[in-house]
Amino acid sequence: MICTKRAFIVFLGATVWGGIYHDMDLFRKDFPPRLNWFKRFRLWMDKGYQGFEKEYKAKQVIRPQKKPKKSKNNPNPELSEEQVAANKKISKERIVVEHAIRGMKRYNILVYPLRTYCENLIERVIGICAGLWNLKITLRCV
Repeated sequence: MICTKRAFIVFLGATVWGGIYHDMDLFRKDFPPRLNWFKRFRLWMDKGYQGFEKEYKAKQVIRPQKKPKKSKNNPNPELSEEQVAANKKISKERIVVEHAIRGMKRYNILVYPLRTYCENLIERVIGICAGLWNLKITLRCV
């Protein structure tokens, strides 16, 4: 999902069931790296998009720091106080996306399994829920 600072949903990726797909792989499918999609934008991303800068150009990419991996040399990996403070600042900005996701899930049809044989119905339902959320955001800002 891509949304603005006011939680207006601009883009929804394809729905994929199950947690076996990496966020970056799904992102590459929707936005092929050979095109300069984001070179004029400042992006706030979550930790699932590690390696974004290697394939894409953007004005600025802001992402929280990951905790270092445990190793023999570093048995108790921790983030520094500055990194923790920076991560909190980033999460305060990124919470808008989580609010947009929550706003879409207010419509119970997205919360419970949709048992149907109609192909692409879930995509239509998600699109309608995003549209209703955007309408609410638009009416609130007027």
